Amino acid sequence: MLYLGTVWFIICILIYSIGLYIFGGYIRVIEMLDIFNCFLCKELNKLQPAYDYIVVGCGSGGSVAALRLATNKDMTVLVLEAGPRGGKLFDVPAFGPILHMSTVDWQYRTVPQKYASKGFLQHASNWPMGRIVGGTGRINNMMYLRGHPTDYYEWFQDDEEFNYVTHILDFFKKSEDHRGSYKNDTRYHSTDGPLVVEDLSFVSKLAPAMLEAAKILKYPIRDLNGESHTGFMQAQVNINFGDRWTPAYYLSQKNKPNLVLQTNTLVTKVLLKSNFEAYAVKYLHLGQTSFVRARKGIILSAGVIGTPKLLMLSGIGPRQHLDEIGIKTKIDLPVGNNLQDHVTTGLDLITLNTSLGVDLKSVLSPLAVSKYFYNSSGPWTTAGCEVIGLIDTNSETYCYDYLDSLKVASMSRIKENRQPPTDFKSDKEIKIKQSKVKSDDILDRYLPAAQRFRSPKIVRNTKYDITIEVCPVNATRQPDLQFMVLPMGVSTDGGNHFRKAIGISDDVWKSYFAPLVGTTVISILPIVLHPKSRGTVRLLDNNIFSQPLIDPNYLSDAYDVEVLLKGIDLIKKFIDTEPLQKLGAKLNDQKFPGCERFVFDTPAYWECYVRQLTVTSFHPGGTCKMGSPSDTSAVVDYNFQVRYTHKLFIADASIMPTLPSGNVNAAVVMIGEKVAAEIENQLYLNTRACHRREIFVRRKRCKIK
Repeated sequence: MLYLGTVWFIICILIYSIGLYIFGGYIRVIEMLDIFNCFLCKELNKLQPAYDYIVVGCGSGGSVAALRLATNKDMTVLVLEAGPRGGKLFDVPAFGPILHMSTVDWQYRTVPQKYASKGFLQHASNWPMGRIVGGTGRINNMMYLRGHPTDYYEWFQDDEEFNYVTHILDFFKKSEDHRGSYKNDTRYHSTDGPLVVEDLSFVSKLAPAMLEAAKILKYPIRDLNGESHTGFMQAQVNINFGDRWTPAYYLSQKNKPNLVLQTNTLVTKVLLKSNFEAYAVKYLHLGQTSFVRARKGIILSAGVIGTPKLLMLSGIGPRQHLDEIGIKTKIDLPVGNNLQDHVTTGLDLITLNTSLGVDLKSVLSPLAVSKYFYNSSGPWTTAGCEVIGLIDTNSETYCYDYLDSLKVASMSRIKENRQPPTDFKSDKEIKIKQSKVKSDDILDRYLPAAQRFRSPKIVRNTKYDITIEVCPVNATRQPDLQFMVLPMGVSTDGGNHFRKAIGISDDVWKSYFAPLVGTTVISILPIVLHPKSRGTVRLLDNNIFSQPLIDPNYLSDAYDVEVLLKGIDLIKKFIDTEPLQKLGAKLNDQKFPGCERFVFDTPAYWECYVRQLTVTSFHPGGTCKMGSPSDTSAVVDYNFQVRYTHKLFIADASIMPTLPSGNVNAAVVMIGEKVAAEIENQLYLNTRACHRREIFVRRKRCKIK
């Protein structure tokens, strides 16, 4: 039996290798057909000289912004995308990683890292980003996670009028089409938006085991996109009836004549007037350079790398750097600074003695193939990650409370025989000693909004002579660690693609990962949610086709290493729980190459380990930081407009001052919603001002700025 199993595994590896080759050819054919279609329809689909709005990049943020602006039928919107539209097989959820390092990936790569990534080729990390309609949302893991309210209070910390519910939560809801378990929770979810969110339908035996283990370790299981923001949940994903989903799919619909999408179009420059008003873009399409004007605004959604690259090529960036590469500086701004990424480690760190049904033999079986094509189910609908956890490693207890209420941890000095105050109203009852107190709106009464999501407070109610220790919102404390639980690892595909896409060196593969081929491995990835390491994006030269110099400066701050080590300690606790022990979970005690001199399972060993196996979570951000007028490190203002310019906006993860507590795609879609709303609001205000001028000055026509 063992011999037959080995033979069948070798056959599966061979089939998989051939399949990768064929799929690579399919990608190239689809791209060529898209180019050919553009060429054939060149005259038919010829662009107009000008549009009201031009969106550069059809990613998660740009596509949503374009869709919202196009709802005004009096406005014309042009979306320019460098990549192709893609094909049907691109949307098979399990095929996402295969698109990495393909022609629909920008194939970015960092510079050699000084403090990390020692186990990678040239000590550098591959950064997959989508060069396709849908952007990186077309090649990512499809996770839907919003983050913590504190994340956004930090973004708008100098804005006194900021309110999480109206300025952030409402836009998350506006963007969401929730079809999962929580669709009826209308306080936090909606079903009218362009981004489909479903429960992950196919999971292995690992998912229920991991959730049960979390319960044993006293972590709550709940909706992390709802009223609580710490704990564990089965992944919520952007999958629609078994297929990957992005808002960009709406752009292909023919019922919006005022919305034009042109693919295979690389924007090379944003053109500015003498007063720094963005009025046109220069682009390359089918080998020809052309220009198109924007009457009301240009929105950049080229991504964390593409947007700062385009700005710098347009003369907006650090003066010293632009001078060095021969670009005339028009606006001196810290473009390309503040680069940060969710860094992780732990690939193939755990082995099991039982199959989970997501190995090559199971995925390539006729049953798995038929399940997908006949009823959109089975292992081909996997998103890779099955369970997500958000943890505050500095807290030993968790507040099981809600956005509009709080948990009373203790109450003292209650007068004898006094009844609880009756004006504490809530739809939720909280027990305090032997009494019951209703607690809605207490936060609004006693805690300033800016402090609402910070550390616990002691609140004194003099009216009733009581002291209450409150723990605002369950997610009171911002989580610092995320877990992504994968029923697989780098060795799962026998080294055919995953290791190449990640960039693991040949020596590390042969000595550490190759011996695991054929073994069931899982990866519980600890992710640093709020890294303190900061990097940069710079231009190699003034050539649009040159790859930029990306330096995330991984693990340059000791805090990031500390959080990863806390994560590894927690992983060991999970392994020791009964649910994972039933699966035969065991820590891979083989020493990682480069760490042989350290005693295994000591702090020194694990620090060496994380510096060797430093992996991106594909969540970079921050290169065009948003901030207040007094923030000299900011590139865009709170209206998402590039500082000192007019009519130039950004709608992607580059504007994030800090990263949210979780995967970033949901936040990018929300940013797209906010940018469109801000532009519409400015247009409305300008129109009102224009009408007032018409009344008082009696002009026949007033130009809208």
